[in-house]
Amino acid sequence: MVKTSSISKPVHNLSPKKLDSSRIFEKVVEVANFYGFRPYIEIMERPKSVSDEQAIFAPVEKVRQVDTSRKQGSIIETYLKNETINHEDPKLVYFYTEPRERNKEKLEEEHGRFNLEIFGLQRSIGEATILRTCLSILEEMGHIEPTISINSMGDKESMLRFSREYLAYYKRPSLDMHATCRENLKKNPSKMFSCRNERCVALREEAPQTISCLSETSRIHFKEVLEFLEAMHASYEIDSTLVRDTDRFCETIFEIHRSARNKEDGEETLPAQILAHGGRYNYFARKIGSKKDIPIVGASIALSAPAHTAKSLIHKRKPKIYFIQLGHEATRKSFPVLEILRKVRMPLLQSHGTNQLIGQLSIAEKLAIPYTMIMGQREAVDGTVIIRNTSTRKQDTVPLAMLATYLQNLA
Repeated sequence: MVKTSSISKPVHNLSPKKLDSSRIFEKVVEVANFYGFRPYIEIMERPKSVSDEQAIFAPVEKVRQVDTSRKQGSIIETYLKNETINHEDPKLVYFYTEPRERNKEKLEEEHGRFNLEIFGLQRSIGEATILRTCLSILEEMGHIEPTISINSMGDKESMLRFSREYLAYYKRPSLDMHATCRENLKKNPSKMFSCRNERCVALREEAPQTISCLSETSRIHFKEVLEFLEAMHASYEIDSTLVRDTDRFCETIFEIHRSARNKEDGEETLPAQILAHGGRYNYFARKIGSKKDIPIVGASIALSAPAHTAKSLIHKRKPKIYFIQLGHEATRKSFPVLEILRKVRMPLLQSHGTNQLIGQLSIAEKLAIPYTMIMGQREAVDGTVIIRNTSTRKQDTVPLAMLATYLQNLA
C-alpha cells in the first residue's frame, strides 16, 4: 500500500524530453483527439445545424481557451442547458485552463491545465478511457512509466457507511490530533483528507478505509477499472489514503505520479510529483441545479506549455478505421490495440455508447469510413482482430502481433 498522496510535491519540471513548448500542446491534443475527445466548444457550443457526424469531419478547429474564472460547474451547466446535445450518447470533451497566476516575464515557465471530461458514461470504460488517454499524453511529454495511485470512494451507500466509521474513529478523545484538523472535524471533515501534518498522516494510516466500505455495485465497478489497468500493463497501486471531498467525488479517484526511476547520466532520483489527477463525480451536477445525477468522469493534466499555444490551429484527420468491441472482455483488451493504432498514426473512430454490432456497422457505413476493425469475445481470447473493408465487405483475421504491419500496408 503506497502513501504517496501524503508526500507528493507540486509539479515543476513537467517535460523530461525538453520538448519545444510550441509542440507540447499539439501532441497533447493529438492524443486526446485519437481517443475520441473533442474541443469543448465543438461539442457544447456548436450551432444546431452541425450534427455529431458533421463535427467529426470538420477540417480545422480552434481549441477553446477556457478562462480560469470559469469553474467546472459552468462546463456542466452548458452541457445541461444545451438542447442540441443528445444526453443519451456519451460526450468526450477537452478544454484548456490558463495558469492561475500570470507572470508576463516568465510565461514559458507557467503551467496551465489540460482537462478531459466524459459526460454520460456510467460504466468503468469511462475511467479506463480517461486513464489511458492521460498515460499516453504523459508518454508523449517524455514521462517514463508514470505510476497511478488509485482508490474508490464508492457510491452514496458506500460513502454514508464510510462517513459514519470515519467520524466515529476521529471522535475518540484519546486521539492526538492536529489543532486545525480538530476544528475541521466539527466544520468540514473532508479537509482532513489532505492534511500533511505528521500526526494526522499517521492517524489516517490507521483510519477506516473507503475501499472496505464499498457496496457490491461499487466493488464490481472498481474491480473492472483495475482489470482495465491490468490489460493496459499500467503501473498502479491502490492507495487507501487517497480520499477526496465527498461533496464532489464518488467511485474512482486517482493521481498519476512521475516515476521515481533514476535519470540518465547518474543524476539523482526524481522526487514524486503529481502529473495528473482526476476521478468520477456523478452527483456533482445536482449541486449546481440539475434535477438528476449525471455520470461524469474527468482528469486534469499539468501542462508545461505557454498559454498562447492553446490558440493553435489543430488539424483533424478523417477516421480510416471504425473500431468495434463486443463484450466486456473485448472492451477490456481494446486499449493495447488502440495504442498500436495510435503509434502507427492510424486515425479511428469508436462508439462508447453501444455494444451492438449492427448499430456500429451502420454508423461506419453511414460515415463512409473505409475499414471496420472488430474484436469480439473470440478475438479477445485468440489475440486477434477482424479487419473488414466497408465497401467490398472483404475481411481478414489479423493477429495482434502483426497488426502494426498490416495497418501500415493500409495507409
